[in-house]
Amino acid sequence: MEPNTDLDHIVNAGLAFISALTERYGVNEGHGIYEAIMANVDAEAKGAIMFAMLTGRTVRKATVVTCPSCASPSDQRVMAIKAIRQATGFGLKEAKDTLDVCTGHNNLQPRTIEIEVNDFDQRRQLLSTLKSLGCNAY
Repeated sequence: MEPNTDLDHIVNAGLAFISALTERYGVNEGHGIYEAIMANVDAEAKGAIMFAMLTGRTVRKATVVTCPSCASPSDQRVMAIKAIRQATGFGLKEAKDTLDVCTGHNNLQPRTIEIEVNDFDQRRQLLSTLKSLGCNAY
């Protein structure tokens, strides 16, 4: 994994963990646990998590490793293209070309791709859709 991808995972997991702490233990106790943990986190990760908490903006990339079920024309392929379009604002051709790179469709060499998405919720929806279609994505 690339270092930036690791940071993306840390930010997403950190936000989910902070949310779960405050729901379970309340704001004050959750904050205390958060502070104890953050004392052991590097400055870059702390800054990224704090930025995400303050701005509401988090990781805006979805990584698609493989998507074999979408390699040939099918309903699944159409659903994947629609999901990419919705998450990114791409046109039909750009979304199709993006999926083609990942799947190796049209005699391309399949490869891992990163898709820039509009926001965190759209990233989550895109990943959910692609995973339900059999893609390896995070």
